[in-house]
Amino acid sequence: MMKMNKLKAGAWMWILSVQFLIVQAYVALQWPSGYGIDNTISDLGVTTCGELFGRYICSPWHTWFNVSLIVLGTTMILGCLLLYSHFKQAKLAFIMMGIGGLGTILVGLFPLGGNGFLHGFGAFLPFMIGNFSMILFARQLEMPKWLKTYSLFAGYTSLLAFVLFATGNYLWLGAGGMERITAHLQTIWLITFGLNNIKN
Repeated sequence: MMKMNKLKAGAWMWILSVQFLIVQAYVALQWPSGYGIDNTISDLGVTTCGELFGRYICSPWHTWFNVSLIVLGTTMILGCLLLYSHFKQAKLAFIMMGIGGLGTILVGLFPLGGNGFLHGFGAFLPFMIGNFSMILFARQLEMPKWLKTYSLFAGYTSLLAFVLFATGNYLWLGAGGMERITAHLQTIWLITFGLNNIKN
């Protein structure tokens, strides 16, 4: 019974990742100058209005965004700790996703325009290590075929998108569009994995 409760609690932790998508969309809508595909996700957390990296940024609801990131990272880590007791064969995958959660917290604590090293390092952890963990989950866990397929698709696609984003090859998507592929496939995966296990 205790193990089952941990499974459901962990699943709910990851399902709560949806709050980040909702808050992110709301904060973007509050931009007086308009938020588009050339704006990165981190632009939403910049604490002052003005020119930064060659673009004008003004995010009045930046505090909401940064707190949402911290909450996201926290639920990622808690989900890993709770779910691991049920899926111990995926130890490395959970460690890597937990590291991604720690990086997400760092991004929220050190917004763009502040401590550049900690912000960039924080973003690297979920974008590289967290995304790679989805591939490991697909290979280490028994899961429905559709979820395994999505796990592999999300892992490989988000890693490719991260490489393109990091090297400035945005294609027709803009910097923000490419970064959102890098980040959002992981967030959607967390929600999907949670929903798949909440009924167990």
